[in-house]
Amino acid sequence: MQYRVARNGAEIGLFSEQDIRQGLTQGSFLASDLVWREGMANWEPLSQVFPAGAEVAAPFDPSSVPTAPTFGSMPQAFPQMNAGTNSGSAIAALVLGILSVLSCGFMGIFPLAAIICGHISLSTIAKSQGTLKGKGMALAGLIMGYAMLVLMIIAVVASLLVPVLAPGGLETPTTP
Repeated sequence: MQYRVARNGAEIGLFSEQDIRQGLTQGSFLASDLVWREGMANWEPLSQVFPAGAEVAAPFDPSSVPTAPTFGSMPQAFPQMNAGTNSGSAIAALVLGILSVLSCGFMGIFPLAAIICGHISLSTIAKSQGTLKGKGMALAGLIMGYAMLVLMIIAVVASLLVPVLAPGGLETPTTP
């Protein structure tokens, strides 16, 4: 059975159980290196998957383990290994979206700010090539901002139409 081994967030190769146990005893692998194989839920430290003290008879070639991890070889199926930082503008979009809902729009300032920050963060996240995350927060801020903007427009139009559509409308009262 083959195991994927990673160090410092980058995969360093595919190794057999025997190679890993040999590498642990010879110091080629660190106990803190992470390991994953098909069927495992998450990446786990080598020290948990391969406890110390197990004997391995076959020789191990330490030159097969690269000294520097290769960049970009980590599988995309495991985002916890490729964790980036949250976009600041995505966080701002989410906070402003929540504030716009809680303050009923506050004269359109919070919804417009949430929409602007949301679009800026989505653009920044798309250009970052995976180093920034927070797309969900940016979308949530955008949705709340647009929803509050639409509700504010409906409220303004309704308040203008109430006097016109009310019984008696814009008729001038007659005096006897």
